[in-house]
Amino acid sequence: MFFDLLTKNEVDNLDLNINLNQSILVIPDIHGRSFWKEAVNNWEGLIIFLGDYLDIYPDEGISKKEAIRNFEEILENTKNKNIVLLLGNHDLQYIYNTVNCCRHDYSNGNKISKLFKEHLNLFKLYYKINNVLFSHAGITPDWLFNNKFKSIEDIPTIDDYSCMSYLWQISTRRGGYYDFGSCVWADLTEFLDLQKSEYYQIFGHTQLDNQPLISSTWACLDCRKPFIISKNKITEWKN
Repeated sequence: MFFDLLTKNEVDNLDLNINLNQSILVIPDIHGRSFWKEAVNNWEGLIIFLGDYLDIYPDEGISKKEAIRNFEEILENTKNKNIVLLLGNHDLQYIYNTVNCCRHDYSNGNKISKLFKEHLNLFKLYYKINNVLFSHAGITPDWLFNNKFKSIEDIPTIDDYSCMSYLWQISTRRGGYYDFGSCVWADLTEFLDLQKSEYYQIFGHTQLDNQPLISSTWACLDCRKPFIISKNKITEWKN
């Protein structure tokens, strides 16, 4: 039950506990879509992509070739924009050639894997500014505790292959065998009881319809549109 979620009117009129001294453009899950372009082209500050750049949805009319070119354009933008690229579960499978996610692009797997590996230094698992924590799927205290991580800083980095033993933990809520999902696999429902948190968390991963889900401690933004995160506020980007 989404008992602590805020309505759009409540969000517009409530100061969230977001401690930022700058506005940040946040781009949720891409999956080959181009909704990010206009916002990124017109934004001068920090931009954070929440991951999942490829593996298209067949009913959206995007070709695999278009999705790869879209990803290449994102990578090109890092040369002249202040961009943070986070990794999602659909991205890690191409880096480590692990168990494949749904909609895996087998026909272009080698090319995609090469793109990720050649630009691996651009990618992160999470990004923290003051009390705001950005990741692909969110980081639950239960997952940290279950893996004996005292803090997020204990999560292995992506250049350490052993990280996959932690990152590919998929909870039963997503068809896996673990009690809690990782920072690239956690399900939205794992956050419903999170009433207090060290961080205000911003994530995607759980695809929504047209509007984000925003609570007093986290926001899921995976609804195919850019957002602006600023001090105590989350708003949809408008040109």
